[in-house]
Amino acid sequence: MLPWLLAGWAFCGLIFPARAEPPAAAGTNDASRLIAFDGKVEIAVANTNDWQPAQLQQWLHPGDRLRTAADSRATLQLSDRSVIRVNESTLLEIEPPAPPAQHRFGLRRGALFFLDREQPADIEFETPLATGAIRGTEFFLAVAE
Repeated sequence: MLPWLLAGWAFCGLIFPARAEPPAAAGTNDASRLIAFDGKVEIAVANTNDWQPAQLQQWLHPGDRLRTAADSRATLQLSDRSVIRVNESTLLEIEPPAPPAQHRFGLRRGALFFLDREQPADIEFETPLATGAIRGTEFFLAVAE
């Protein structure tokens, strides 16, 4: 009886594989994924001014922009699994990374909070007045209009 039971479990494993993360889209090493949002969040794809409502699990690539309205928030997960929480009334642009940074963002207005509990990350931010890099696990950045 035991061999048949083991064979049955093996068969179920073939039909119903263990749940895993969805595969990353091609070219997502410098991309971010929108994993949560609340309120009005819009995305403009690179080289356009066509703002569209955001969708969960949407990939953002260099050149894409994200904006949040009043009383709205968004959470991005980077390819290294670190997280950026975007506050209300924020305009954020995904920029091409410049080594050694893995990710680069332009914060035009608003605020964000970066969090990575596992390891310090190499992430760069550019604001209208300053450019900086995160070399730690937590960081809050705000830009007034």
